[in-house]
Amino acid sequence: RKNIFDKFTQHDFKNIPGMPIAYWIDLPSLLSFRHHKKLGEKIALKAGMSTGDNIKFQRYWYEVSIKKTLITNKESNTKIDIHNIKWFPCSSGGEYRKWYGNNEIVVNWENNGYEIRNFKFENGKTRSAVRNDEYYFREGITWSKISQGNFCVRYRPKGFVFDDTGRCGFSNNKNELLYAAGLMCTPVVNHYLSILAPTLSFTSGELASVPYPEIEDEIIELVTNAIEIAKNDWDSQEQSWDYVCSPLLEHNSTQLLR
Repeated sequence: RKNIFDKFTQHDFKNIPGMPIAYWIDLPSLLSFRHHKKLGEKIALKAGMSTGDNIKFQRYWYEVSIKKTLITNKESNTKIDIHNIKWFPCSSGGEYRKWYGNNEIVVNWENNGYEIRNFKFENGKTRSAVRNDEYYFREGITWSKISQGNFCVRYRPKGFVFDDTGRCGFSNNKNELLYAAGLMCTPVVNHYLSILAPTLSFTSGELASVPYPEIEDEIIELVTNAIEIAKNDWDSQEQSWDYVCSPLLEHNSTQLLR
């Protein structure tokens, strides 16, 4: 009988970061690992904070006083000086949703996260971990670290912090960021991740190894439109802090269609 696993030699798998024995891979996919740049060369992929106790430090935005909450999708910056603010928007993963949304969690980041930074066990050992805080409040893309199915990302405006389960990617080039969002919402990336991350734990290191083709300008416009559609859909639901009213009530006609 013909050996169905004779397409590649062990040496060929050296082209794949981590060298997994992905015997099912096709030749075009294998060559893309060899010839294309990697996502991690274009996008800074970062893990965020571990509070040490999410029940203590995180809430849904509608569970806390609106007067002590910074919930806005308007542009902000890293030098926020709002003395009365305790709860800040936090990217924290969530259910499968493309392009935009899952903006429900706030975290106690009062006084630049003083309580979280100083959260300790009884023996004095630090219980929390604040990672990559120089990226907090920056525009980016975010994804759920753990997934039960397909991978996708969401656009995240300025004004958010992020935790370890809501990992984020950043670029100083807006078009680069949008292009990466488009790429990472495709079945192509899910195909590569089935090779790089078969356990469905999507860490920054595994994503950094995904092949990254050259930017195509028309993709930017398509991604921008997709984000806008997803944002309008998210904001039409009551769990969005930008919700105003049901879309049904915005209908201007004097009568329903027959």
